Amino acid sequence: MSAAHIRTLFVFLVALVDALRAGRFALLDDGASPCNLIDVSNLSHAIEHALRDGPSDGGRMFVTNDEATDWRHVIDSLTPLIESRGPVPSGQP
Repeated sequence: MSAAHIRTLFVFLVALVDALRAGRFALLDDGASPCNLIDVSNLSHAIEHALRDGPSDGGRMFVTNDEATDWRHVIDSLTPLIESRGPVPSGQP
């Protein structure tokens, strides 16, 4: 993963936390939709694996978490950062 990709993810997460703090974020379907963010520990492991055993032809490798993660889990994990006094709004699309 390039530095540009890591920076983009960081900017996304900061913007997400800011939107949560400002009350400008709502979950659709109570957050049941899949979220394809990757745990940093899994990403670190994948980078080490790619450097050690990756394709010699420069081919791409895709990194995923073993377990499915939905948006509710992500938002619940960010709740301590947002110092929220209430639940994140939820609705149907």
